[in-house]
Amino acid sequence: MHNFKETFARVLKMVHQHLSDRFDGHGNIPKPGPRPKLSDAAVMALSLSSEILSIDSENRLFTHLRRYPKTIPALIDRSGYNVRRRKLFSFIESLRQRIVQELNLDPLVFIIDTMNLPHKSGQLVKRQVLIKIPFP
Repeated sequence: MHNFKETFARVLKMVHQHLSDRFDGHGNIPKPGPRPKLSDAAVMALSLSSEILSIDSENRLFTHLRRYPKTIPALIDRSGYNVRRRKLFSFIESLRQRIVQELNLDPLVFIIDTMNLPHKSGQLVKRQVLIKIPFP
């Protein structure tokens, strides 16, 4: 997982740096109701960390996080994570744009995200019979 804990800690620090004026003392965007178990800053950092490490499946992400419970001790369930991530989408997007602006100092530099895609070979594989049993 390319050290998810370290990546999460770095992204969480960036979230606090860029959006500190919007958070209360616990890392949440002020709203009525009880304080959530996992802060809004941590939800944003979790979403961005999974994107950075190319974890494209929430199932894979939560399977990994359940195997290593010390990574994020106050982990919430997947449905709660999805609801909160959708509500925080505008903040996540603004943070993503700020990070890209910081990385893109030279207008002639481009960041290209590449991903290997599975493909079928054009060749047909000949079938081989492993066991030949004589037919009576």
